[in-house]
Amino acid sequence: YFIIPTINRSSYSKINTVEMNKSIPWRKKIMHSFYYTYKKSEYFDETYTILEELVNSKHDLLHEYNSHIIKQLCRYFDITTEITSSHTNYLGMEDQIKNSTDGKSNRIIEICKSEGADTYINAYGGRHIYSKDRFTKNNIELKFIDIPKINYNQFNNKFQEHLSIIDTMMHIGKENTKSIINNYKIL
Repeated sequence: YFIIPTINRSSYSKINTVEMNKSIPWRKKIMHSFYYTYKKSEYFDETYTILEELVNSKHDLLHEYNSHIIKQLCRYFDITTEITSSHTNYLGMEDQIKNSTDGKSNRIIEICKSEGADTYINAYGGRHIYSKDRFTKNNIELKFIDIPKINYNQFNNKFQEHLSIIDTMMHIGKENTKSIINNYKIL
């Protein structure tokens, strides 16, 4: 993992207000880390180029930076799902649900309702967090995306699961990573 230093952030800060600290050379540190960790990987040159573009993109706010990276990776992997940043549409909702005992579910349900969605698909790990009954009561079908276990050569070491898409890209390249991304099931 890597850390992006921020300015005046607290656990109560809304993501759209968190500023990245430009006075610290964190981008250079991250790129050095990628370089020294992966310089001998098979797809280093192919992957390092895109990482440089992503890490060095100029944004002031953390959510803009993260959104940019997600959108660029989708474009890189030919993922055509429309991604919009509509956080401002939901700022009022945050105050209404922050004291709720089931805030995470309420947040998702309310966003689905406001967008007219009848289905919500979450990562497989969320099956322990979200209740299908709660979503069904709100006329929303809750589904989970499941990606099969993968295994690839990581410098001839024992395979370390759940690292990141960066690790996958460095070791098996764009096209093989794209195949893994497209090999999912909706449960």
